[in-house]
Amino acid sequence: MKIITQIVLLAVAVLLWTNLGLANQTPCFEYYIDMACGTEEPAFMFNLPDGSGSPFTEAQRSDGTFVDCRIYLTIEDCFGVPIQGFPAEDMWIQSDDGSMVPCIGGSNPDFDTDETGSTEWVDPMFAGGSTPNDVYIMINGEMLFETPLPLHFSSADMSGDGVVNLVDVGLFSNAFFGDYNFEADFFHDGHLNLADVGRLALGIGDSCP
Repeated sequence: MKIITQIVLLAVAVLLWTNLGLANQTPCFEYYIDMACGTEEPAFMFNLPDGSGSPFTEAQRSDGTFVDCRIYLTIEDCFGVPIQGFPAEDMWIQSDDGSMVPCIGGSNPDFDTDETGSTEWVDPMFAGGSTPNDVYIMINGEMLFETPLPLHFSSADMSGDGVVNLVDVGLFSNAFFGDYNFEADFFHDGHLNLADVGRLALGIGDSCP
């Protein structure tokens, strides 16, 4: 009887050790990303700090034509089970050099992951600054993929201080009357013209929430 009891206690100890070991392991996730506009040619978006800029459904190609570039992200565990309720605040878009400056939460997806483990970026971002360089999706502070998103951003908040004001008007004037400058091409047609002036004017006074 004593031997049987010892065997039972040993089995229980092994089960507890195994379960605790699994509980302390880093969770395993699989990520899947899809872009409605594909990834072959970069698209451009115009941001404003109050979120009234371009939605992802109205990105622009280099020739000025509009294209739907919404982003879909799906998260599953290692067994292929969708992760529902993954917080939107733990996912965001970030430029590699910090030149795009989102407001707090301004580059998060539109909602937590749903029952299929999916979320998306459709609504305009709340952001200033600009970047013709690489941007990535981040999850919990880690880069999701080493391959950058084919997206570039500009904003009437050219200084990236969270508000569109006279500082930005001065920066725009300097860029507008010089050689072509991506940062001032708010309409993204490859030219600095009245369309860009109009977008600057509409943004005056906008600020982060």
